[in-house]
Amino acid sequence: METDYTYDPVAAGVSGTGDNGTWNPRTPRLIVKQINSAEVSRSYTIFPVGRCALDIRCTVAGAKYNNAANLVTTNIFYTTGPNQFSLQSVLRRMERCRLITT
Repeated sequence: METDYTYDPVAAGVSGTGDNGTWNPRTPRLIVKQINSAEVSRSYTIFPVGRCALDIRCTVAGAKYNNAANLVTTNIFYTTGPNQFSLQSVLRRMERCRLITT
């Protein structure tokens, strides 16, 4: 299996999301896995604002980040206080937001 990591938001095709690559620059914005040159997995991680991360799993090979069939998880993090940078809440499509206490 070959895995390709793309860290640059422009090269990953997510530059229109507000993610300019300065927040969590060591996190790949696009991960594509292939077996025998056939794509078997594609996922995006997008940071549209400082306290939010979108984890996107594609259900279709070659899909863009905004494909309606994608599975999206929104993670919200604390920005200040004793829990700074800890996960505050998780929101998945078709679910209500639930608070995760640490």
